[in-house]
Amino acid sequence: YEKPRKFCERAKEYDVEFVWSDTCYKSSRNELDASIHSRFRWHRNSTICIVQQSETLDPITGDG
Repeated sequence: YEKPRKFCERAKEYDVEFVWSDTCYKSSRNELDASIHSRFRWHRNSTICIVQQSETLDPITGDG
């Protein structure tokens, strides 16, 4: 519940009336790129786009 609440608080700082939250999980860089590009047409008319990226580690190397 904390993430949606903070998201709405942040959006309010920009005086927007409506918000939309979307989640994207992809297992590879290619899948992530394809997903971002396909969503562009939805997001391009937004007043603002707020992105929260989680820190992830490579499961094999442990690199971030």
